Amino acid sequence: MTTVGYGDIHPVSSGEKAFTAFFLLVSIVAFSGMVGAVTEVVHQFFGKNVQHKSAMLNLGRYMKWRRLPYHLQRRLRRYMQYRWEHGGLNLGFRESDIMKDLSPALRIAVLARVYGPPLKEARHFKWLIRHQLAFERLLAKVRFATHAPGDVLFLDSELDDSLYFLQVGQLGLFYSAENGEGYQECVVVKAPAHVGLTALRSLATANPLERGNILRPCSALCSTHCEMLIIVINDLRDLLDSMPKLWPEFSSWYRDEQPRVRFYEEKTDEVDRD
Repeated sequence: MTTVGYGDIHPVSSGEKAFTAFFLLVSIVAFSGMVGAVTEVVHQFFGKNVQHKSAMLNLGRYMKWRRLPYHLQRRLRRYMQYRWEHGGLNLGFRESDIMKDLSPALRIAVLARVYGPPLKEARHFKWLIRHQLAFERLLAKVRFATHAPGDVLFLDSELDDSLYFLQVGQLGLFYSAENGEGYQECVVVKAPAHVGLTALRSLATANPLERGNILRPCSALCSTHCEMLIIVINDLRDLLDSMPKLWPEFSSWYRDEQPRVRFYEEKTDEVDRD
C-alpha cells in the first residue's frame, strides 16, 4: 500500500485483504466523484466566460458588418455588459420560457413572489389587493423590461396606456415648452417609483371616444440603466370587465383618492427638478 522506509506494508491475513479490497473500491468511487465535481465547477466557470465572450464577439461582428458609429457601439456594449452582470444576456427570454412550462398555480405563486411586493405597496392598487384572486390575475399580465441610458420610455402627446414601476435606475420627465420648441422643465425620478399613473384617467373614462384624447403630458427618458415592471391599461380593463363587481370599487377609489395620489407626470413641488 505504501512505502515507509523499512519495507512495503501489504495485507497478509484474509481480513486485511478483504478490508484492503473494500477500501480500494471506496477510494475509487470517492476519487472519481471528487474529480467529477472539480471538472464540473471548472466547466461551468469557463463555460460562462466562453458564452459571454461569444456573445460579445457576435455583437462586435454585427456592429462591424452594419458599420455602426462608435458612440452607438459603446452604448450597445455597455447595455450587453449590464445585462450579463445582472443575470445573463438571455435572462428575460429564459424566464418567459420557464413561466410557460409551469402550471397556472405555480406560475401565479412565482409571480406573486417576484412582482407582488412592490405592487402591493402602490396606493393606486389598494382597492384591488383586497381581492387576492383578481390581484394574482393582474400579476400574470405584468411585463418586465430593461432599458439602456438614452432609451425613450414614452413621449408627450402619446396615448396614455401603461403604468410603470421603476425598480432600478433613474429617468427624467421632460415637459414641452408652451411654444412647442425644446423642453422647459425636467423632473428627475429615482427608483423605486411609480411612473405613468396618469394612465388611470383612461381607465376611469367610460366613453371610448374620449380615451383617444387622453395623452401623456410629458416625455420620459432613461438616464441610467432602468429595470421596470409594466402594466398595460387594457389588461387592467379586461380584468375589471371579467369581474364587474370591481368596477364600483375602482370608481369609488378614483373619485376619492385620485387628487391625493402622487402623479409623477403632473407638475408638483414634491419631485426634484433640474
